[in-house]
Amino acid sequence: MSFSNPMALPLAIVAVAFAVSFYVIRTLSDDREQGKKTRSERIKHLLGEKKALKKALKAEMKDAQSEDERKQLLEKGREILAELEALQDPRTPPKKSSPKGIWVFILLVSALFIGGSVVLVQQQSQERMDDAETTARLAHMKLQKELAGAKETLESDPDNIDALAILARRSLLDGDLPTAMTHVMRADEASPNHPKITIYSGAMAVMVGMSERALERILPVASSHPEDHEAQWWLGVAYSSMTRFDEALLHLQNAVTLAPDSEEATYAKGMIAEIETAMNVEIHASGVVTLPEDITPPETGILFVAALRAPVDGGPPLAAARFPRFSFPMKFSLSAANMPMGGEWPEEFWMRVRIDADGDPMTKSEEDLKTQFLGPFKRGVDDLEIALSPE
Repeated sequence: MSFSNPMALPLAIVAVAFAVSFYVIRTLSDDREQGKKTRSERIKHLLGEKKALKKALKAEMKDAQSEDERKQLLEKGREILAELEALQDPRTPPKKSSPKGIWVFILLVSALFIGGSVVLVQQQSQERMDDAETTARLAHMKLQKELAGAKETLESDPDNIDALAILARRSLLDGDLPTAMTHVMRADEASPNHPKITIYSGAMAVMVGMSERALERILPVASSHPEDHEAQWWLGVAYSSMTRFDEALLHLQNAVTLAPDSEEATYAKGMIAEIETAMNVEIHASGVVTLPEDITPPETGILFVAALRAPVDGGPPLAAARFPRFSFPMKFSLSAANMPMGGEWPEEFWMRVRIDADGDPMTKSEEDLKTQFLGPFKRGVDDLEIALSPE
């Protein structure tokens, strides 16, 4: 039995408790049998003495010289009779162990062992939790020490590529794009085409929605450095943002395999689960949003892709997707996960796409870009191409 199973130890202890109880019961049973045998032998012996004494008393009583001698002989006879009566009296049977008492004993022993094992298991669980917390705390301390060391190194050596890479990676994982850009640009000036910095440059492209450019930068590094788990991670992110899920899963799993204890692997596991869920969801509409070459999009804003039940303003959309970061051509897909009001997707629907410069779809601005009502389209269409234009 493996004691890695939390229930193994309590079960083993209960088994020991019943074994001990069985031994105690067996011992008590043996004691009763031995006592019964001893009692029978004693009765037999006393009956023999009684019979011999009866004959002897008659002769001795005649030969007794005084009253005291006769009293002593009578007293001896009474003692033998009293002992015989005590052994043979049905009202005073030999003391037996109560079955109820035995089972109470068993339950008490079992409860003792089970209680002790539960406490032991709880203590071990708490120790494991404490170990996990300690591990996380130590990892955080190690990270902080590494970051502090990198910053200290840059004070004396501003172009140290290893220190810049450490800080760039940390900023990217934290989603701090401006800080990451600062470190990547400094590192690129100090060491052009450095593999790590090239990966981080591609990662920044992913974060601003330029996934195609990200692939152009990261794929050569992944090819020349197939053991680099960061290249695999960012390739997975890029392919996922393009809804090329099969390729995304391949690279994300590579990241987990190459460095299972890394932060990238932790994030990859979560993304793998999300992609596998998304791949099992029915896509009701998908396509690409384009922007004519003579039109400049606003520097800030959010891209909204909406499906409508009818070509009219007002009311909630049938489905909508929101892209805080985007580049063109921009792929999109709409499913039940994008339907704010739920319900069935109709057989026909309309589309409208908009870039809102201030990020608030309830307001309008001269910088906004949007389409007219487009449609109707059939449910399940997968080749929509929607061109944006000024308001």
